[in-house]
Formats: sequence, C-alpha cells, structure tokens
Amino acid sequence: MIVGHSIRINLIQGLVKNQALASSYLFFGEEGIGKRTCAEALAHYLEGRPFDLSSQILQDTLLVTPQNGTIGIETARRIKWYLSETPIAGQKRTVIIDQADCLTPQAQNALLKISEEPPANSLLILIVMNPETLLPTLISRFQKIYFPRVSEKDLSLLLPEKFSAKEKNVFLRASNGSPGKLRELLGEASGYAETAKKMRTASAESRKKLTKEYLDNEEDPLRLIDAILVLTYAESKENTGLILKLLQVKRGLATLNLNPRLQLESIFS
Repeated sequence: MIVGHSIRINLIQGLVKNQALASSYLFFGEEGIGKRTCAEALAHYLEGRPFDLSSQILQDTLLVTPQNGTIGIETARRIKWYLSETPIAGQKRTVIIDQADCLTPQAQNALLKISEEPPANSLLILIVMNPETLLPTLISRFQKIYFPRVSEKDLSLLLPEKFSAKEKNVFLRASNGSPGKLRELLGEASGYAETAKKMRTASAESRKKLTKEYLDNEEDPLRLIDAILVLTYAESKENTGLILKLLQVKRGLATLNLNPRLQLESIFS
C-alpha cells in the first residue's frame, strides 16, 4: 500500500490518461519516502494494473541499481538498447534508475543523449535524494517531481489497529515522515528488531561483539537505535532513563562526528 503522495499520484495518472507523460522524470526526496515505490507503481499502471505495487512481473520495465557503488557506461548502453525496443504489454518501455547519484559522468552523458532524442514510447526515471549530485546538463532535461515527508495521519495507515495511541505515537515519531523507515521499525523490511532484542539482553562483553559485527557489515547505527528505542518503549514504558539515553546518542550521531561503536556501547553502560 502506498501512503501519502496522493497529489503526485493523481498528477501522474492524469498525465498518462491524457497521453501527456514526458519521456524523462527525476523523482527526488529523502531516503525511504516512497520515490522508488511510486516509480514501480507507475510502471504497473502503464501495464494496465492499478497504481500500486503488485506481485505480477513487469514485462516492460528495467530496474537499475548500483553495482559495487557505481552505474557505468555499459549499463547506460544497455538502457539505450532496452528503451529502443517495442513495448510488449504496456504503453511504454520503462527504465527506473535507483540511486542515480551513483551514475558515473560517462554514464550521465550517455543518458543525456538518450533524453535529448528519446526513443518512441520510452520512459526514463531517475531516483535520487539530491538532484544536485547529478550533472546540471542532465537534470535540465528531466521533469522533476519532489517527494516530501509523509504526514503522520497518512503514516498511521501502516500501523496495526491493535497498537495503543501511545505506541502509535512512538512509531510515528521514530519514522520521521518516512514510510520506509516505519516499515523497517515494524520489522517488515529489516532485521534491526532482532538485533535490537539481542542488544537488550546480551552481557556487556557479548554486546561489544554484537556491536562490532553490526558495524563491520556497514549497517546504519541510527536505524539500530530506532529499533532499540521502539523495543524499549514496548517492553517498559516507564524506562525513561534508557529512552532519554537512546535519544541523546541518536542526536549525537546524527549531528556530530562521533565514533558509532563507542556510542552504541555507551547506551547500556
């Protein structure tokens, strides 16, 4: 289920119905907001399904993600070939490039040429947090759609009905307007909750080992703190000391250049 962004979805649907959809779009906004979700939902819509995610396989869509942190010229050439093919099941041949800021300069220049002379019935969508990470000449060719944070009212639609008002408030505050983050906190898209449980019950020595393993895998310490925060509130709503410590550590990691390992270890000390 897509929550929020109804204005943007209605706009895009109207463009499709009026055959006014451009050939190149740039979806931008914070991480976890729903940019990629809406791009994939649009691809399903172009193949005759509702504007939403679906278990059905997309036949006219290529999803591109970074390999080893980059998206290079060979991928750009593949995109050009893919878009030049005739659609099989829908109105467009669609390419969605997630984390488009990983495009090399050579790949961006190749996409610029594609956007200048787009193949018939083609759609190219770049997904990025900040458009300024791309070449100005490239982004000038794309129609831009900004995806803001989602309201708590819309986010609450993702929460189980059994939650109390206080529990809902904790999850909504921790998600900070991000549907993706909320799903992670609910345990639908990550293993942070399981790691949080282990951190809560481990001995001091075991906790150091867990922290090292977690950070060695290049996991985000802020997401683990969010998971511990939600778990702490759910298990013991009166444990204000630990909750305040979690919030303090989270604020420090988000705003200061602090050592993540030392900060995580300090939570239960």
